[in-house]
Amino acid sequence: MPFFVLAFSLITTLLIFGIIIYSVKSQKKMSNLQKNLDSSASHLEGSTRELLKTLNEHQEQQQRILRRLENLEAIVTSEAWDAIQSGEEEKKIQLHLKEVENEEPTLEEKADFIAKRVR
Repeated sequence: MPFFVLAFSLITTLLIFGIIIYSVKSQKKMSNLQKNLDSSASHLEGSTRELLKTLNEHQEQQQRILRRLENLEAIVTSEAWDAIQSGEEEKKIQLHLKEVENEEPTLEEKADFIAKRVR
């Protein structure tokens, strides 16, 4: 009978060690999976940030193109355009003079004008 108790104790001990070894291996696998998930998440976050930056740049570019298109539409539909197309020189000159009077020269234009006068 003591032999059976000893064999049962030995089998129980081996089973407990097996469970411990399996738990340690499983814990290592879980730890590796967690590290992989963390690195994937940080990579995904960086990629998302880059995509958002690119999207914002494209939206800004789209706004600039839209403004240019609106300016072109204004030019094409203006009275001066009609006068130029119909060949009405007097009307064209008057409209041009009105536009020149209404425009404020830029700093670069003012600097160019002053430079020409100094020369």
